[in-house]
Amino acid sequence: MHGPQIARTQADLCNSLSHVLRSLCLLCLGLIVAFTAYADEPEGWAVNSYGLSYHFERSRAHEIDSDNEFNPGIGARKGLWKSGPHRLYAEAGLYFDSGRRWAKTADVTYQYELVRNFRAGAGLFFFHTRTYNGGDPVLAPLPVLSYDFGPVELNMAYAPKWRELNEINTLGFWLSWKIR
Repeated sequence: MHGPQIARTQADLCNSLSHVLRSLCLLCLGLIVAFTAYADEPEGWAVNSYGLSYHFERSRAHEIDSDNEFNPGIGARKGLWKSGPHRLYAEAGLYFDSGRRWAKTADVTYQYELVRNFRAGAGLFFFHTRTYNGGDPVLAPLPVLSYDFGPVELNMAYAPKWRELNEINTLGFWLSWKIR
């Protein structure tokens, strides 16, 4: 094989792997939703206030003008399903991203309560901003941690460095204010 053929094969492999990961996430979410017959009352609504990010490769973030770590924005969360320590919710919102542009986000996230008030899980996130992926929309599975303080939850998602989709490892932080 020559250089262009190898690059094409690698790109096809990455696209296939990405498709398989997304399909597995959707399958897992579908299975969770299928078990809603045994569910408790889902959590209600919350208002998300987006706010901070941290970039691991700080010099690279500065080079590509994606070093803004104050990311104000607003969104909403709705509980979809809850059963014991398991929960599923959906979110959507707008925030000022690390490249100083407005970004749209939406996700469906599953979490498991590991210990009292501390949850870990994964979400299937949709992002659309000119800062990432050449301005094209992105659909990506991301790990999410949350700590429940009662009226408010602190949330953190990790967006790994992944080719041209995301050039720097990033942590994103937001608060979810529960509406009773």
